[in-house]
Amino acid sequence: MTTPPIPKPPAGTSKWQVTTGKKKTPQRIGLYGTGGIGKSSLAALAPNPIFIDLENGSHALDVTRISGISRYEDVRALLQDATLRQYGTAIIDTGTKLQELAVDFVLRSKSIDKSGNKAQSIEDYGFGKGVTYAYEAMNLVLSDLDKLAEAGVHVVVVCHDIVNKAPNPSGEDFIRYEPNLMGGSGKQNSVRERFKGWCDSLLYIGYDVAEHAKHDNKAVGSGTRTIYTSERPTHWAKCRFGVGNQPYKLGDGSIWTKVLGDSQ
Repeated sequence: MTTPPIPKPPAGTSKWQVTTGKKKTPQRIGLYGTGGIGKSSLAALAPNPIFIDLENGSHALDVTRISGISRYEDVRALLQDATLRQYGTAIIDTGTKLQELAVDFVLRSKSIDKSGNKAQSIEDYGFGKGVTYAYEAMNLVLSDLDKLAEAGVHVVVVCHDIVNKAPNPSGEDFIRYEPNLMGGSGKQNSVRERFKGWCDSLLYIGYDVAEHAKHDNKAVGSGTRTIYTSERPTHWAKCRFGVGNQPYKLGDGSIWTKVLGDSQ
């Protein structure tokens, strides 16, 4: 079979690259779940990690961390600093807190009128405007993280969880776990939807819960945990490499070998 010719970029445009076969590309990972379930502990087991610790969530872990950051601008400056490229994995802990810093940045930097009056809340900008400003601010951070990944560093963004009502065109709506970010399913300028699409893999850590028929059909848990890698009506999740759900015990970082695949 004759190999087809490689297309050339038109004159005056940027150069592009054509390659074949697998390409080792650092991964962009979202990791979320309820408080105390072990999100930071799992992130700490990723290859050669450095924490951008916005909530002091890594204080009990033996890891390299950068803490004391209280402004959105400082997070962006750090992500653009070449120092992070010396590490294997950059971890933002948490993306939920980062969003709070982004909203604070919007309130400090964007006036609500020509007189320069400042907003007290994101709603003060008028219908949809404040959410759009926050979406744009978070988008800039994702672009910074893209550049970090292009430089060879895996990126992990840890988030808290939120229970959201999901519309179901085929029947009754249902509720599910999603990352605790602004917006929701189908909403314009949804940070949550943008984050989901941005992630190469979105991992949800949940406690194992089963229905117990002998106790009035109430859900009971055993205390064990699972890392979910595929989406279900109960939660968002996905994995580029098709890794199945994995049991999770604190101290077990084997999931990273599977989720990062050939990109390690």
